[in-house]
Amino acid sequence: MTDKYDGPLQWVLDYGASHHMTFNYNVFYYFSKLPAVVHITMPNGKEEIVIEGGMENLGNGLILQNVLYVPSFTCNLISVHQLANDC
Repeated sequence: MTDKYDGPLQWVLDYGASHHMTFNYNVFYYFSKLPAVVHITMPNGKEEIVIEGGMENLGNGLILQNVLYVPSFTCNLISVHQLANDC
């Protein structure tokens, strides 16, 4: 798999997102199939089924767990709600 974007990795803090999400397969240091499929609604209203995800190390001791891999997505989202629950 390849990235759609070769620039610096940027994450957007999203107060409305239910999950951390990325389109970039290369950010994962741990990657696997999810134990159950996850249904998400994209910003355009289209539903996506997600079957894979993993963990991402952002550095400085910050690890994002349960990051969904959504190849059709166009950015990297950090769910503030999920981040607060993981701490």
